[in-house]
Amino acid sequence: FEVRQGCMSMAAAAVVINRRRRTQPSNVGAARKKAYQEQEDFWANLEHQAKLKRVLRKYDTDKTGYLTSEQLREMLTDLNDGEQPSEEEVLWTLRVANSKNQDLDDRLDATELDAAIEAWNSYKSNRTMIADAFRRYDTNHSGQLEFEQFKAFLASLNDGVPPTDDEVKQVMDRADGHVADPSGGINRTELLFAISLWYTHSEEMRGCFGKGKKCSVM
Repeated sequence: FEVRQGCMSMAAAAVVINRRRRTQPSNVGAARKKAYQEQEDFWANLEHQAKLKRVLRKYDTDKTGYLTSEQLREMLTDLNDGEQPSEEEVLWTLRVANSKNQDLDDRLDATELDAAIEAWNSYKSNRTMIADAFRRYDTNHSGQLEFEQFKAFLASLNDGVPPTDDEVKQVMDRADGHVADPSGGINRTELLFAISLWYTHSEEMRGCFGKGKKCSVM
C-alpha cells in the first residue's frame, strides 16, 4: 500500500511538472485557446485548493477540520509578521469569511479560509491609513468614530466639503454593525466598508438629496 501510495504521489507530481512546462500553443483557433485556458484555470484552482488545505492542517491542531477563533488568531499572527491581531480584528476576519457561506458559526472551514486570508490582507494593507484616520478624528479616544467625528472624516474624503447629516447617517447605518453588533459608531474594521459605501454611493446620494428625494444606500 505504501509503495502504491508513493507511486501515486510521484505520478501526481509528474503531472504538475509536465503541466508547468507546457506553453500555450500559438497560431490556434479561439475555441482551442479557450479550452487551453480553461484547463490551466482548472489546474491553478486545484493547486490553490491544495495550498489552502495545507494551511488548514497547519493551524487545525485538534484535527476538527475547522479553525476556531484562537487558531485563526495564530494564523493571522503569522500573516502579520508575528504581531498578534486584536480581538476586534480576529472577530471581523472570522465574520467576513463566514459571510461567504452565510454560515455565522464562528469557525472556519476550508471553503472559508480563502476569504479570511483575502480579507485580512486587504485590511492589513490599509492599516496605516486606518490608524491615521483614528489618530486624527477619534478625538476622545473611544476606539470608534462617532457621528460628528465620522462626518469630519467623510469631509476629508470630499475635498473638505462636509456631507449632510442625512448622508452621514445613511453610511453609518450600513457600516455600523456590518459584521458585529452595532456600537453607535464606526470602529477600525468597519471603516474600510464605510469608505467603500461613501465612494460607491456618494454621487447617487448627493444627487438624490439635491432633488429632495428620499435616498437609500443599497
